[in-house]
Amino acid sequence: MNTVDLCFLPEEKKYDGGISVLIDIFRFTSVLTYALFNGAKSVIPIESIENAKKIKKDFPGYVLAGERNTEKLKGFDLGNSPLEFSKDVVKGRNIISTTTNGTRAVNLILNSEEIIAGAFLNSQKVINYLKTKKKDIYLICSGTNGQVSLEDVLYAGLIASNLNKYFTLTDSAIIGKEIYNLHKKELISFMLKNSCHAKVLLSKKRFDDINFCGKIDIIDILPIWCFKDKAFRREGK
Repeated sequence: MNTVDLCFLPEEKKYDGGISVLIDIFRFTSVLTYALFNGAKSVIPIESIENAKKIKKDFPGYVLAGERNTEKLKGFDLGNSPLEFSKDVVKGRNIISTTTNGTRAVNLILNSEEIIAGAFLNSQKVINYLKTKKKDIYLICSGTNGQVSLEDVLYAGLIASNLNKYFTLTDSAIIGKEIYNLHKKELISFMLKNSCHAKVLLSKKRFDDINFCGKIDIIDILPIWCFKDKAFRREGK
């Protein structure tokens, strides 16, 4: 039987192949899921600010989005709040995105056979996609500045809990599953009280972002990494 492994940080994915689920609940994978749901053509993750600006210069019609340490970057069209990526802003457009953690994580898991993006917003879609696969699954938590993020682990635990019947869970996946099951009835309040990243967002008056990113199964789309284009696109597009 294939396994589900939880990587608390992206550097922990040591083996080639498998399907990686990129997780950055606050906020990159929530943003890209919502943007693609609202009709964006693609989300292009770029690790450095300089390279993101260069692509924008070459393709001025693209949307330039980004943040460092939760703050929107000067001169960028958008920051990293999912609520900014409304249909009237992103429909039919390509989005360049550079963030502190999530866009960095993508480059660390390119040894995967397949990469998809997961968020609470589209968790059932992720589960339905994965449960029929005959490959090892890696739940990749992006973390925050090199530290484990509670919200990412909780989401990974949700996925692991629902794949338990179809795969063998590694010890780390079991840890995630147990933490999620302990707190699944109070996810938002538990994250608000205990997540370091949530506390930072709260200090920046970003409660609406936290609340939105914690909504479960309100979006029925799957972002899939296109290795050729180096971008996330909506499944089937």
